Amino acid sequence: MEQDAIAAGITGASDLAKLAWLLVSAGLVLFMQAGFAAVETGSVRYKNSINVALKNVIDLCVSFAAFFVVGYSLMFGASIQVGGWGIIGTPTLFLTNIETATTAISVTTMAFFLFQVTFCNTAATIVSGGVAERCRFMAYVLVTLGVALVIYPLFGHWVWGGGWLAQLKYHDFAGSSVVHMVGAGVALAGIHVLGSRLGRFDAQGKAHRIPASSLPLVSIGVVILAFGWIGFNGGSAPLGAQTATIITNTLIAACFGGLASMLVVWATGGLAEADLILNGVLGGLVAITAGADCVTPTASALIGIIGGVTVVIGCRLMERWKLDDAVGAVPVHGVAGFAGVVATGVFCESRFLTDQPRQSDRRADHWRHDRGGVELRPWPDPVEDRRSHQFAAHRPGGGRSRHELQ
Repeated sequence: MEQDAIAAGITGASDLAKLAWLLVSAGLVLFMQAGFAAVETGSVRYKNSINVALKNVIDLCVSFAAFFVVGYSLMFGASIQVGGWGIIGTPTLFLTNIETATTAISVTTMAFFLFQVTFCNTAATIVSGGVAERCRFMAYVLVTLGVALVIYPLFGHWVWGGGWLAQLKYHDFAGSSVVHMVGAGVALAGIHVLGSRLGRFDAQGKAHRIPASSLPLVSIGVVILAFGWIGFNGGSAPLGAQTATIITNTLIAACFGGLASMLVVWATGGLAEADLILNGVLGGLVAITAGADCVTPTASALIGIIGGVTVVIGCRLMERWKLDDAVGAVPVHGVAGFAGVVATGVFCESRFLTDQPRQSDRRADHWRHDRGGVELRPWPDPVEDRRSHQFAAHRPGGGRSRHELQ
């Protein structure tokens, strides 16, 4: 009996530690909103900084409310299937299936919702930077509502909620595609519809720089985002033996992304462009997000380099195509995010996915072992539990308007 009591105490302490880590991670991801605000307000002209800052606050409010009302259930509810393929979760209003007092962690607990809603906030706020200085305030509020209510939950269900991409074993650990590419895709659509800012391109199509109001503020924002990414990636798997490696992989990629972008802009332009170097750091972070759980530290450095280089290439292409991205949101979150998903398929090692249980498809952070496999305990779904062995088959903050480091 005494041994049983000791074992129960150890299990309880372990559950509390995992719950605490998830809550701390949620706080770190929420703090990234401050990083986004600093990056974007510092990147635009001073006269528009208040508008951009307010948009970063209001998209937090709107996305949180929409995800709470119905978005969360659309993402993690029992999958509505068409032809055997999961399309969308069963809608449930106001988290009525959520347990409010438990140390367990699953899609039916409040802690899991709290962590996931911060990811929804991130996807929504990416749009703000891309369309900065052009989009009307109320139009932006409606776009944010659409992202949090439909676009993000839909794609999130496909990958993390047991949808058709999860059924195909698609692997996106913490959201290079689910969070970052979704936000970048919406931003790109807005950039195309709204057109460029006055003075960004001349009559001959030549690009002219619109100076940032405060690159030091942008630098602070990048550091805040890197700090928040510790929770973004580190909290996407249960606290355990792999947590330190996931966080280390994340920061390695950030540093190598910044170095790679610096070398590329030096080699091609002769000067270190501050905004591209800062974007390179973010590009490395976005790229590693898809596979931080299943690659080695050496591979993380290579993925970071890929992320940093693709950000520079993406910025050049945006200019060539006369697409005015005020902060580089599309190159950072879209191009580097796509590169990270592809790199995961190249560098992922299956032993990391089978040796350690993890939250790869996000349906739960609460595992049980069965027949030698690792299964997830999902949101109430009478049809089936889904396997979480997702071997790869086949990303914050916007960037800044480019400004050379004198």
